[in-house]
Amino acid sequence: MHIHRVCRHRVAAHVSSTSSPADLRFFRAGLEAAAPWATGCTRNSLECSMTTPKMTDRERRQYLTAVFADVLDRPHLDLGDDFFALGGDDAKAGELVRRVRREWGVDLDRPVLREHPTVAGLLGFLSARYPLPDPKVVLALRRQGGQPPLFCLHAGSGFGVPYMGLQPNLDADVPVYALQARGLVGDLELPASLDEMADDYTEQIRRVRPHGPYRLLGWCLGGRLAFEIGCRLRAVGEPVELVALLSAFPPDGAPLPDAEVMLRNMLTPPALAEADPELAALCRLPLDHAALHEYFQRTAHPMRRFNARSLAATFEVYRNNERLVRTPVRRTFDGTLLCLVAAQHEPAAAVAAWRPFVTGEVDARQLPCRHGEMMEPEPLRAIGAVLSAALRPHEGDHGEETDE
Repeated sequence: MHIHRVCRHRVAAHVSSTSSPADLRFFRAGLEAAAPWATGCTRNSLECSMTTPKMTDRERRQYLTAVFADVLDRPHLDLGDDFFALGGDDAKAGELVRRVRREWGVDLDRPVLREHPTVAGLLGFLSARYPLPDPKVVLALRRQGGQPPLFCLHAGSGFGVPYMGLQPNLDADVPVYALQARGLVGDLELPASLDEMADDYTEQIRRVRPHGPYRLLGWCLGGRLAFEIGCRLRAVGEPVELVALLSAFPPDGAPLPDAEVMLRNMLTPPALAEADPELAALCRLPLDHAALHEYFQRTAHPMRRFNARSLAATFEVYRNNERLVRTPVRRTFDGTLLCLVAAQHEPAAAVAAWRPFVTGEVDARQLPCRHGEMMEPEPLRAIGAVLSAALRPHEGDHGEETDE
C-alpha cells in the first residue's frame, strides 16, 4: 500500500471545500493519532486529541457511579457507598450486573458485586481484570452503537486512519475500531514475526471487547492479520461472526523487494503505474531528506508535512510489514471468510487460495477498483454496503443474558 494514500484520500474526503469545522477536527485528530510527529504535536496534545477506545478510567468511574445511583434510585452516592447497605437486593444487583456487562462486555455476576459492593471496589476489580487497550495501537473511530464492534486491521502502511472513510458507510449502530502498527508513535520495537503482531492485536481487541462475537476486517496485510486473529479467537472458543479480507491473499512466494524498491512503492502516487523520474531518483538510500522535502512541497505531495524522523519511522514500519506479510499460512480458520478482491483478480482465485485454510465457505466478490484504491470513497461505499448486509443482526442473534 502506498503510504501517502493514508493522507491523500482522507484529505479528499474530509478537507474539501464543504467540510465543516467538526469534519476538519475529526480528520486532524485521526491523522495526529496515527502520526503525531507529522503535524508537530506533542505527546500531551496527542493524548488529548486521540479518541481513547471504549472508556477512560474517569469515564468508567462516572458510568459506574451513575448506574449505581440509578439502580438504587438515589440522586447521589459516593465512591465508597455500599450497594447493599443502601437498599440493594438481588433483583437490583441483577439489573446492575446486566447493565455493566452489556456496556463493557465483561464477565460480571452478583457474587462479584457482593465481594466488591462499592463503586471504588468494583472499578478496581474490573480495571485490574480488564485493562484498557493501548491508545497508540487502538483508535476508536466510532464508540457508540449497540451491535458488536468491527475491528479494522491496518495494511502495510501501518496506519489505522484510512478506515475513517469506512465508518460513515456502515450502519450507525456498529462501533468501529482501527488498529495501527507499533512504531508509528513513539520509539517502540517493531514485531519480529507475524505471530507476535497477531498475538498483540488479539490482546488489544479483547481489552476493548473481552468476549465475542467478534467482527474483523483487513486490507492487504490487514486481511492476513484478520485471518490470524480470527484463528486465535476461535481456538479459545470465542465466536467470530465475520472475517472480511480486502484484496488479501496467502503469500505466493514472491521475494522481498530491496529497500529502495519498497521506498518507491511507498511514495508513488496511486494514479501512476510507477514513480516519475525525479521522485525515482530521490528514492535512494541513505535519503537526501532536504531534497525529498523540497520535492514534496513543490508537488503538494501528501507527505509534505512529514519530517525526517517521521518518514524514517513510517518506512521502517512499511519495510517490516512487507517482510511479515510473506509469512506462510500455518493455521486454519474455523468459519467462513468474506473476500472482496480488486478488479485485477477473479473471485475464483481468492476461493482457490484460501479454501485450504478454512473449514467453512469462502465467499468471494469482485470490486470495480484496483488494489491500491480500496480506501477511496467509491470503493468504500461498495465495501460498506457489503459489510452492512453481512453485519446486520438477524432475529434471534445475541440472545438474552443471565446475571448468574
